[in-house]
Amino acid sequence: MFPELELVPVNESVLEELVAVAVADTDPNDVTPPLEPGWGDARVTWLRDFHRMNRPGLVNGHQLTEAVRVNGRVSGAIRLESLSPVEVECGIWLARSARGRDLSNGVLSLIIERAIGTGAQRIIAHTTAGNEPAIAALRRAGAVLTSGPDPAVTAVIELIRDVPSEHSADEGADTQPQTASTGRHRSIVLPGGTINYVDTGGPGPVVVLTHGFPTDHLQWHKVVPLLGGSLHHADSPTGRPQNRYEP
Repeated sequence: MFPELELVPVNESVLEELVAVAVADTDPNDVTPPLEPGWGDARVTWLRDFHRMNRPGLVNGHQLTEAVRVNGRVSGAIRLESLSPVEVECGIWLARSARGRDLSNGVLSLIIERAIGTGAQRIIAHTTAGNEPAIAALRRAGAVLTSGPDPAVTAVIELIRDVPSEHSADEGADTQPQTASTGRHRSIVLPGGTINYVDTGGPGPVVVLTHGFPTDHLQWHKVVPLLGGSLHHADSPTGRPQNRYEP
């Protein structure tokens, strides 16, 4: 059975659990800067100060940190750092005893969920060529990997992507009035799967228009012009399509 995973805020009690597991069950260089040989007072002080400093999160600060609980036990931490309004960098460390359970995929899914919640459209991650579980999880999430300088690997996960289609290939498609059939075909990566949709633009609030099987987004192609706005179409991971309209 796959372990139960959750991300939790690093309050003082969680912080003490996090420090204890870090000192007992990690390589200190995986968790803190190389301040001293092994785990000493300098590294422990840095770890406590780092999480306390980032408690405001991305709303009032530049970084968000949370502890990773595996079956109710604190076993690591994640970090999200805002690089721009649409881009975040992520980091993960896990205790040695928590590795080897295919946790990287689950933790990365939780990070993607957190990143989407911040409004991010892109995740940057850094790892090494020898970290096979991280590399596999990043590839599964659709990351583009770039190597160098050895052994560093940089991964970029585009949470919103353009999808090639017969409409996007049309000459002048971006300059023509967009409808339910001529919008830009895109996808968004979510923890439950990738959702495809047609983005026809529009700055207004979203109204959801649904359709059932076996119809698709073209069901609304005559309705959208009457609404005076734009329609979005999405196929959910469960196969139930959705549409949304922006006035």
